[in-house]
Amino acid sequence: MALCLASSSVLSVNTAQAGIFPVTVNNDNGTGLVANTLSWAILQANQSPGADEILLQTDVTVTGVMKRLIDSDTTLTSDTTRRTISGNDEFRPLFIKSGQVTIKNVDIRNGLAKGGGSGEGGDGAGLGGCLFIYDGDISINNSGFNHCNAINSEQHYFGQTGGGGMFGRSHRGGGGLFSRATNNNGAYNGYGNYQNIDSDFAQGGRYGDLSHGGNGGFGAGGGYGYYGNGGNGGFGGGGGYTLDFGLSLYFGGKGGFGAGGGKAWENSPNDGEAGFGGDGQNSAGMGGAIFIRSGSVDFLNSEIHNSSATKNNSTPNQAEAFGGGIFVLHTLQNTNGNNQGMPASLPAVKICDLWFDGNQAETAPQSSNNNNDYFDLADLITFSCELPSEISVLSNGIEISDGDVTPSESDSTDFGSVAVNAQLVSKTYTINNSGQGELNLTGKPVVEIQNSSGQFTVTQQPLSNTLNYQDEVTFEVTFNPTTEGSDTATISIANNDPDENPFDFVIAAEGVEPQPKLIVTHNDQVIAAEDETPSVDDGTDFGYTPVAGGLIEQTFELHNVGFAPLELSNQANSITTTSQFNDMTITSQLSQFELQPNESLPFTVAFDPNQVGPSGINYVNITSNDPDFSNYYFQVTGYGQATMYLNAVQTDIQEGEVLVFEVATDLPVYDHASFQFALTGGVDESDFTQSSSVLSGQAFLTAGYSRTIFNFSTVADGVYEGVEHLTFGILSDDPAINQTTPFILAGSIDDDYIFDNGFETLTVRQLNKKLNQQAGEQTVTCDFSSLNCTFLEQQINLANFSKDTQTQQYVYWLQHTLQSQEPQKDSDNDGLINEHDASPLGLTFDIIVDHETE
Repeated sequence: MALCLASSSVLSVNTAQAGIFPVTVNNDNGTGLVANTLSWAILQANQSPGADEILLQTDVTVTGVMKRLIDSDTTLTSDTTRRTISGNDEFRPLFIKSGQVTIKNVDIRNGLAKGGGSGEGGDGAGLGGCLFIYDGDISINNSGFNHCNAINSEQHYFGQTGGGGMFGRSHRGGGGLFSRATNNNGAYNGYGNYQNIDSDFAQGGRYGDLSHGGNGGFGAGGGYGYYGNGGNGGFGGGGGYTLDFGLSLYFGGKGGFGAGGGKAWENSPNDGEAGFGGDGQNSAGMGGAIFIRSGSVDFLNSEIHNSSATKNNSTPNQAEAFGGGIFVLHTLQNTNGNNQGMPASLPAVKICDLWFDGNQAETAPQSSNNNNDYFDLADLITFSCELPSEISVLSNGIEISDGDVTPSESDSTDFGSVAVNAQLVSKTYTINNSGQGELNLTGKPVVEIQNSSGQFTVTQQPLSNTLNYQDEVTFEVTFNPTTEGSDTATISIANNDPDENPFDFVIAAEGVEPQPKLIVTHNDQVIAAEDETPSVDDGTDFGYTPVAGGLIEQTFELHNVGFAPLELSNQANSITTTSQFNDMTITSQLSQFELQPNESLPFTVAFDPNQVGPSGINYVNITSNDPDFSNYYFQVTGYGQATMYLNAVQTDIQEGEVLVFEVATDLPVYDHASFQFALTGGVDESDFTQSSSVLSGQAFLTAGYSRTIFNFSTVADGVYEGVEHLTFGILSDDPAINQTTPFILAGSIDDDYIFDNGFETLTVRQLNKKLNQQAGEQTVTCDFSSLNCTFLEQQINLANFSKDTQTQQYVYWLQHTLQSQEPQKDSDNDGLINEHDASPLGLTFDIIVDHETE
């Protein structure tokens, strides 16, 4: 059977911050905690402002209770392939709580809504096998509902005394919309703050110990009352059991709409009454595919196949099973007076091209409004294919109300201040058809300006005057003032929208005297007037340059972006600087003092630091006839660097002495300055004492200081290695330090002593002979009977020393004497002057040890 729908719902377009949330995960447990599942996408759309889209990029199987309810303006649709959402014959796939919701190009199938069971309380109802609509404006377009089932509870369970929920079984507490009760508290286990925001939503009633059982929230059962009334069930939830051991003082809880009532203790006449469609404890199954509680629902070019509303027949059950395809709520009052969860208004349903096939309602009388396909006792379904159109106009993503008489800059209805005979301002508007019927723009011209002085004109008409669903066109309006003062006009758009024809709104603008307007740029970056946040991007932060010899110049440009001549101070220095340390100066002034509209001129500012550290507070000042900023100023800054260098203090030494280097700057540093150092060459840590064995690393110059000393104490190890050449280098990447190259200084360590404790010593007599032979003349004489020696008219007494000590003292005395006499000669030709030679006469190791024949 094919039926038709005419939609009256207004689906307004709101594009502000709309999001698209893709669904790429096949299995969905309904919690919304797994990214890119359907329930996750529903959660994202609920939390996102504006109208959002959930895009199915895969088929989805729901493997748990769908606890994320659509609660916002959302479109649920498929990608280029039509997708399927399956309830896996266990769960209801979708629940819409509120919002302007569109479901299109989607198949929803194999859903199951089974009421939660109870032992002594009432059973929960099975409502909406594939989709439950709580409220909202819903459009179902080109979609299918197949093999969906709504059924009452399957059986009773011993010991369960609360009422069953629309899903959950009871315990002593009532079953919930989302979960089964397991204790004295009513079940909830939902998400989205439904329990806290809506106090009557989804929560099962609590057990009453010597008190009444709690009432169930929407979709939940009432609690068991022990010596108290059983709690009433919420919409679809069963009533709770009452126990008073035959006193008949208390009553079983009443069932919510479609649910069973709670029993009273045996033989008591006070059983709770079932809600509509229920019988005793038994509940109903209603809306095999879709249950519509409230709101507006439009069906277009869709189908409902092979769906059913059934009841469990394992026990005597006189409850009803209505609406194999659709159940439309027909009353605001529950039959037993328990109206918890009943809506404030009945739904409106419009049907066009909705195909029913193979659906079954087990107890339907097959009347025109109660049959296998749909239940509609209040005749709320309208069958019509006269699709209405719906016009909306937007600008800047903001919808303009029909009849709006308060122009605003935010939606482009206020054009602002515009220079007379000098400036044009244009605004673009979008016409959208948010209705499902064809929208015709019938005006000639399509967009008309009324009540106008002639300064507003439509400079671009819409390119089409026929818009299908969600089509849009644009038009442009321009304000070209010829006189000063405020002006208004009315935009009028004739169309076939049944309640917004014509669509009109007021626009406004003000014609003002043309004025100059100054802006300053650097590299096309605008520097705002009164800017006090210097930046490298716009050239107001000059960066780093040395105090000694450093100079940075930045070129800025003045622009007149107004509509009248810009007049600058007609002075030799029309642009000035205010500099705390006199290090910012104008080095290139303007070549003229008047700028026509759209004309520009450059000028140059130099930073030549005269102290280390920040340049202080500096301003560039420009005086002109700009009416907004007669003194246009902005702050500039820079940083003066100290220059780092390396000094040699003592770099060529004998083993056992200390290498000394100085790292210094030409001026004391402003902040702690860091640098890297390294001593390299033919040495390693073993050549130095433990206190100075770190040969590389990071060091600092302390703020306010200009030098630091490095000492490397060498070890005299007695091993002859010859001259060891080395380098000492420093390098800084600290921007506050100027260092153009890594400074490297050479050095050396010599170890050619002719005597050391590791050598075999000679007698003084043998050494004296060798020395005289080597020197070529009698330069050394010793009287060994008195232990006196004469050398170069100096004497040394070797008395009271052992043989080895005498020899040692003699050799060191001899070395010292020659170094004192000829410190700048290289006597042994080893590349080092005498002050670094321990063997100034060129004595070799062989001379020292070769003495057996002497």
